[in-house]
Amino acid sequence: MGSRENEALARAFFGALCDGDIDAMLSHATDDFTWTLIGTTPISGTYRGKEAVLRDFFGGLGDTLDFDAGIGLDIEEVIATDDRVIVRARGAMHAKHGPYNNQYCHVMTVRDGKIAATVEYVDTVLIERAFYGRSFEGATR
Repeated sequence: MGSRENEALARAFFGALCDGDIDAMLSHATDDFTWTLIGTTPISGTYRGKEAVLRDFFGGLGDTLDFDAGIGLDIEEVIATDDRVIVRARGAMHAKHGPYNNQYCHVMTVRDGKIAATVEYVDTVLIERAFYGRSFEGATR
């Protein structure tokens, strides 16, 4: 696939996520898809396979994010090549302990017309505060 197709693939992936349709989102991923969230938060790590992403990653978010209030995500930039897509986005959601308005950079690998992996770079201090109610000395937001 070329860069235009890969950009469209990434936009469809995140569009399904914003619609709250995780199954549709995962239909754009390979069966051995991995999602890595950087950092040391309780949800940080690498989730291997669609089932683990669905059960362990998104399942864990159900206790911390208000999915009924919606998943707001505005894609700010997409840079795509033959096998790599970088998506910069800004989110607006509500978490258990307050607003969760994060900035994201996803570095995605494409294989055989589907997303094989994403590494999510994000403000992990905001995750700790909004999801788990933890505060950190020096955190200003």
